[in-house]
Amino acid sequence: MRSTFKVLFYLKRNKEKTQSVVPLMGRITVNGTISQFSAKLSVPERLWEVRGGRAKGRSLEADRINRYLDDIRSQIDRHYRDIRDRESYVTAEKVKNAWLGFGKRYRTLLSTFRSFTDDLHGRIGVDRSKNTWYRYLATMKHLQAFLTVKYRVSDIALAELEQSFIEQFHVYLKTERALKLTSICRYLDCLINVVKVSFNDGVMPRNPFASYRYNEPTPERAFLNEEEILTLQHAALRTKKQRIIRDLFLFSCFTGICYADMKSLVWKQFEQDAHGDWWVTGNRCKTDTQYV
Repeated sequence: MRSTFKVLFYLKRNKEKTQSVVPLMGRITVNGTISQFSAKLSVPERLWEVRGGRAKGRSLEADRINRYLDDIRSQIDRHYRDIRDRESYVTAEKVKNAWLGFGKRYRTLLSTFRSFTDDLHGRIGVDRSKNTWYRYLATMKHLQAFLTVKYRVSDIALAELEQSFIEQFHVYLKTERALKLTSICRYLDCLINVVKVSFNDGVMPRNPFASYRYNEPTPERAFLNEEEILTLQHAALRTKKQRIIRDLFLFSCFTGICYADMKSLVWKQFEQDAHGDWWVTGNRCKTDTQYV
């Protein structure tokens, strides 16, 4: 049976708004199977010839677009022939994945993230906290949603990442997710770290985020004065839960213990010395250093 293979390019028009330039998509067809991909190029609609799937005319811009498409088509054709010669069954998805670098040498972003978070989970209580693991999980969920909304894919090859990816992810978190700058920076830190580790491990040929910079916020540290503490201390609160929360907050104010360490407090950490004074001892959750 003769194998059928075709690569077609088309414009991804948005009916809801007028566009001066339109994103270009590609479609691979192999033996009745179809797989689509982004050509990572936007084309003026006036230059596009639907029937030929190419830019029309002899302008420099049309020539640049067509040479770019010919280069993609030749790369995909080379991967198609390689898979056809090595394997008995060829699909459009296999060809696209090979072109995008989904093979054995390269991995995808979300699969790498999943592996990284699984490793973090095993290190909880050793040299990593559960909150760190939660933060990487949250980053992975945001990335999944971002890839679905912005790229229309379920995953993306590490080799396909560009600096524009993290720039768009930054904008996505700020606008569509409406997150505060502090949270955005924490999620960007996680993404940058996973990609950096992959590059250092030889999984990626380059680090596309190496030169990306963003300004982290420097929050002002507020504090209560003595009058405000006394007001809070003697305030008449309505419920038992409110009184417990107030007492825990005041305990933190008077001792200097941080939230994470107070959350993990147990009774055996309270000790009374020979003079009858009470002390709280333990190890910091964040650094594992002793505090008194």
